[in-house]
Amino acid sequence: DAFIARILNDPTPTTNVQSERQLAIALGYPTAWRVCRRIIRGGTTADRNIEERITFDYDTPSKISSDFAKSLQIQDVIYAGNPKKDVDRWYCHEAAQLASVEFKGDAFQFEGGHMTQQIPKFQKGDKVEVRYSRKWYAAEIMKRKKSEKDGIKYTVLYAEDDSTQENVREVNIRMAPPDSSALELAGKLGLPAGWKATKNNKRYIFVSPEGLTFRNKKAAVAHAKSMIVEETEDPPWRAAGHELIGREVLYCHSHKLSGARSVTIEQMGFVRGWISDTDTDRQGHPGYISERTKQPAALFHVIFGELPGQHLYPKYLLAYQDMEESEVREILIPDDIFPKHKQKRVKLN
Repeated sequence: DAFIARILNDPTPTTNVQSERQLAIALGYPTAWRVCRRIIRGGTTADRNIEERITFDYDTPSKISSDFAKSLQIQDVIYAGNPKKDVDRWYCHEAAQLASVEFKGDAFQFEGGHMTQQIPKFQKGDKVEVRYSRKWYAAEIMKRKKSEKDGIKYTVLYAEDDSTQENVREVNIRMAPPDSSALELAGKLGLPAGWKATKNNKRYIFVSPEGLTFRNKKAAVAHAKSMIVEETEDPPWRAAGHELIGREVLYCHSHKLSGARSVTIEQMGFVRGWISDTDTDRQGHPGYISERTKQPAALFHVIFGELPGQHLYPKYLLAYQDMEESEVREILIPDDIFPKHKQKRVKLN
């Protein structure tokens, strides 16, 4: 109804436990639940001045500009209790509301909520690159640990100065670009051009052209086959030239399981390629016509890296999804969710 719609679109961030509980109750969740609301503007968390302006302008709507309002994004995380205790959580209200109907007082009842169990992407000994201050540095995975509060983190050893860094998140790590021998090894193992393969002890590690990592040949080959259609697209996807390339997203899609039951799937992915509004196919036709404006428009190709064998509902998982720019921006994971700066390196003696 109108009351719920107003609350869902209220651009006022939560600031403490009381405001998180009040927001949860107002949205109809159980009394012990919390809703943490962040206000994002232009991909970053709104600063204090913007938050003050939001609060002031919300009370006097006529004073808020439409351009300013459109630049804001509301990001809610729904917790079935105290977030510090790693309770069940959801990133979209539809999934959380369905769960709340069956809630029986156990904050761990849904085994993590609709977020799938986090699978480690890296292992000890992996050669990687670590992002710091928007640059990537060669490093090696030394240790992996799982924090109850923050998930999987790693200790890395930097090749540049033999220093170490603890508590590095996966979002700031990628497999190191291998040398030409890795390309040759992937080819010998039956993978298409652009794939890379390295051997860590007795196990192979495969890296796809878009940067996805696979630790067994069967999964790598299956993914390579699923991408064959994409490679023949006309016009082809651009791999660079837009600020959204490489950005990470959280995409929610719902499916009906039976007459009364449904499930909301949440998948994390990244923008791999795009088509410009000026691109044309071999016949000279626009690469993409917007369904909304009926005019040539940019289209973005989002890749999801989750493997079917790691999910409760594998048949509903998407390998990729094509979206217009506005759709991508609505589901972007803000950069400031993750630490921008690494902890001080510890020099090894």
